Amino acid sequence: MTDIVEKIAEILERGDGRYLIMGMVQAHGLGLRSLADSVDVPVEVLATIEIEGFGKVPHKSLVRKLAEWIEERDLDPEDLVKAGWARFELEYFEPELWRR
Repeated sequence: MTDIVEKIAEILERGDGRYLIMGMVQAHGLGLRSLADSVDVPVEVLATIEIEGFGKVPHKSLVRKLAEWIEERDLDPEDLVKAGWARFELEYFEPELWRR
C-alpha cells in the first residue's frame, strides 16, 4: 500500500487530483457524494480536489483513505488519472477540435 500512497501523493502534488477524482467517480459508477461516503471523507474534500486539482500533498489520512479505496478495488492510480482526463476531454472539449 505504501506504493499507492506515494503515487497518490505525487498525483495530488503535481495538480492532477481533478483527474484522479474524476476517474474514481467513473470507477465507482455513482456520483461524487456516493464516492465520498465510500471513501469515508466529506464530499467537500473531494469536490475541492476535483475543482482545484490541488498542487500540494493533503493530509496523510486523506491520502491513506484514497489509497485504501483504490487498493481494495485493485485499481492503478495512474489509470484513474487517465480515465479522468479522458472524461474531462469528452465533457469539456469542443467536438470541432476532434475532427482535426
